[in-house]
Amino acid sequence: MFVEDMKQGEVLAADRRKSGVRRAREAGFTLVELLAVVVILGIIAAIAVPLIGNIINKSREDATRGVAISMYEAARLYIVSEKGGDFKNAEVTLKELQEEGYMQKDTKDGYGEPIEAENSKVKFDEYGNLSQVVIKSPKVNEEYTADEIFSRQQTSGQQTPGQQTQEPQPNS
Repeated sequence: MFVEDMKQGEVLAADRRKSGVRRAREAGFTLVELLAVVVILGIIAAIAVPLIGNIINKSREDATRGVAISMYEAARLYIVSEKGGDFKNAEVTLKELQEEGYMQKDTKDGYGEPIEAENSKVKFDEYGNLSQVVIKSPKVNEEYTADEIFSRQQTSGQQTPGQQTQEPQPNS
């Protein structure tokens, strides 16, 4: 009986060892599975990184355009308050707006770079309509047209001083 119990104990121990080995093999991932995951992550990264880069660049461009809109609005206030409201052929630099307190002294573009106050300006044409807004900085050299400025503004439909009116086009 003792011998039979011993044989039966050895068989049970051997079964435990075999099942333990089997569990250890089944617990991890195979090399093929790990490689598949790495390839999938690489594909996702290759698609996502350029998209995120484009979103960041677009937001920087939009922020710079927002500064141009702010310069236009500040120039309008400046001309009305300080220049008697005469928009005809007016040109207002960012430096003038900063010195008179209409814009902050440390105005930056969408990239966080300081805007060149002497070279950045708002220009009005001979009719008093906005001609362009020029923004210059180490990373930006933009000239925004009136259409680009007004297409980004939310207006109530009322014309503001210096804003161009749309002429009706003749039918052909």
